Amino acid sequence: MQEKKCESNIPGRIKYVRSTLGHTQKQFADILECDQAAVSRFEKGQRQLDACALLALFEKCHLNINWLLSGEGDIWLNNAPGKKQGTSEASSELKEIEEWLSEEGEEDPDTWSWFRVQCKKKFPDFAEWLKKHDEAETETNNFKIAL
Repeated sequence: MQEKKCESNIPGRIKYVRSTLGHTQKQFADILECDQAAVSRFEKGQRQLDACALLALFEKCHLNINWLLSGEGDIWLNNAPGKKQGTSEASSELKEIEEWLSEEGEEDPDTWSWFRVQCKKKFPDFAEWLKKHDEAETETNNFKIAL
């Protein structure tokens, strides 16, 4: 059973992840594709992680994004840092991300549009989900127009 380290806030959880992985801020910045100063600001709570950084943590570190944002659940996918996830775990995690993205998209359409393009390029599964999501939305809108 994995120890569930419950840091009280997101900056604390970011620092915990970095130190648990044994990375310097510079090494962690390379993973997140940002500079060392940005990692320092993330850890101090002076800057929020953007969508690209969240995806990098999910994809490269196998971090449970739900834990990072809320402190709830297991820290690592498959309960181990750096361990590749299995199909069922990936499906479950993908579902959580899909739900989160649906909620975020309603709040900020411009960011959502940019994010959709980036994710479609990087994640074929997301591109497929997005296609289904858009088709369902189109059907709903066509139904409303018909009324």
